[in-house]
This record gives sequence, C-alpha cells and structure tokens, in this order.
Amino acid sequence: MERIDSVEMVKSGILEFALDEETSPNLLTTFYDENSGFYYIHNSITRHIERFHTDSTVKSPVRTKVSGLLFGINVVAPDSIYLLDLYGDKIKLINSQGTLLNSYATDEASDIMPGGEGLPFLTPQGLVYTSRTIGEPCLIVIDENTGLITDRLITYPEPYRDFYGELLMRTPYSAYNRDKSLIAISFPADDNIHVLNLETKEVNVYHAESKYRHEKPKPLGKGRLGGLGASSEKEIEYFREITSYANILYDRWNNVYYRIVEKSTPMPGVNLSNKAKKLAVMILDDNFRTIGESDITEEAFSCFRYTVFVSQAGLHIQRLTDENELAFAVYSLKNLK
Repeated sequence: MERIDSVEMVKSGILEFALDEETSPNLLTTFYDENSGFYYIHNSITRHIERFHTDSTVKSPVRTKVSGLLFGINVVAPDSIYLLDLYGDKIKLINSQGTLLNSYATDEASDIMPGGEGLPFLTPQGLVYTSRTIGEPCLIVIDENTGLITDRLITYPEPYRDFYGELLMRTPYSAYNRDKSLIAISFPADDNIHVLNLETKEVNVYHAESKYRHEKPKPLGKGRLGGLGASSEKEIEYFREITSYANILYDRWNNVYYRIVEKSTPMPGVNLSNKAKKLAVMILDDNFRTIGESDITEEAFSCFRYTVFVSQAGLHIQRLTDENELAFAVYSLKNLK
C-alpha cells in the first residue's frame, strides 16, 4: 500500500520517576500494565520486580524478589506474573511474593532475548515469545496446560541470509494486538513488517520502510548465515553508520503501530552510550500502511532498544539522563493539516 503521511508525533510532556540509590535507570526488562497504570521494572541491583504508577513519582512499596536473568515480564494480575528467564531457559509463573507457581521449558533450538514489552504474551493459543536464532523460527508458542511447544512460526527474512552482526541486528521485536489476535514482528535489518494471525496461522508481510533508509545496508558478510563473528568494536561502528529498526509497539487507544527507527549516527554520536542512536518513529495504521514518520528530539536510552511503552497519554521513550532519575519523553499523535 502506498505510504500516506497524514499524522506526526509531537512532544506532549515528560514523565519522571524519582530513583533511589538502589535503582538504576539502565532497564533491561519492563512492563506497562494498561489496566492499572503501573510501570513494572526488573531492578538489576536489588533483583526485585518493582513498580511505579504513572500518576506518582516514587516507587510503590510492593516488591517481588526474583532470581535469574529476566528478558521479559507480563503482569497479568498481582498474583499472576510471567517471567521469561534466560538462565533457567524457562517461562516462570510466580505470585506477588515470588513463589513459583508453574514453569514452562523454552525451545532448546532458539536463544531467548528481550524482544518487546509484555513477553511472554498470554494469548488464547498459549504463551508466545520471540527467540533469536537465525535459521530457526523466531516465534514460539507453548501450551499453557501441557507445557508443550505447539508452534514454531516465522523464519528470519531474506536479508538474514547474510551476516549483519550479533545482538544489535539480530533480535526480532514484537507487538501483540489482542483484539485482532495479531502479532507484528520487526527485524532490525528488514524493511518489512511480518504479521501473524494466531488463530489462522496466516502470515502477511507489509512494506514499512523508513524515509531514512536511503539504501539497504551492506552486510558485514555476504552469504554468512549466522555469521562468522566480528569484533565488538567493528560491529558497533557498522551498526551506528546504518539506519536500522528497533522496537515495535501497538497503541490500542489510537489503533496504530509505532516502529522505532534507529537513524544513521556515526561515532561519536550520542553522548554516554556507544550503542545509542538518533531516533525516529514510524506510525502505521491497523492495515500496516505507513501514515507518518517523525524525528525524536531527545537522546534516548538504548537499553533495551529502546525502553518504550504506550499509555493513553501517548508513546513514552526513556530519555538518556543522569543516574538520579528515570525520565520519559511523551509523544502524542497529531493530524497534519
């Protein structure tokens, strides 16, 4: 479908949470609960799941002790918390006291990585999460009753026959639209969005190319499925020079999708983080037609590609600030005249 630029993102506010000395703004795993307004974080210092409310500035006294390296949180209810645990290769179900209620083994053939907000998705078809092994399906479905893997869906797209690097260019990002039972997948090196209907298993591919992708990036290695490796310095230098894609989110209040664009930002680029780039946001309607693309003026925190969530107030993007605050720039939709 032809691109139609009819909307833009405009900065509409700032959301700030006060941090104590036991909380780092370097967030790997987060979750925003649309129903309660709580923003959950996994505190890497205290090893607790903690929360803020978007109407407050300080942490809630409720804390849940957890173990492992968490690459996903989904808080279905206060006593029903799903965790995607890398160290245990499991999805854990715990209560608010941290007591293990159930666990599910993840796919042995695929590496799990943080790939979006709310992983694992709790769907009528089962627990769904994204994995990161090129040559293997990247969307895994687990039957919540039996614990068995029932589906391995969506393979890496054609560009990944070549090698673009390890972590920064290989992680698939996902957004779940529960009203339509759709999961949208965005790959860093691919201009397309891959959309799976969980009920029918039908996959549709939509072209969603950023206006900053003046040309397709040249891979680090041609014909190297999975890659032969490269130095971290070379990978970061390469990654910063190209325009790629990061997170994708669904906005149920406006019925649109946001695709984070990481613009070409050669070294030294953004201060404080060698993995952070200048950003833009693409807006796609519910038919995955591009209806706008706007620059983000703030420097944004790059962990994890990027710390973002959607509330009724708009799209929140974590600002790259000092160690004493957790701050988000809020962007809202505006129709172009």
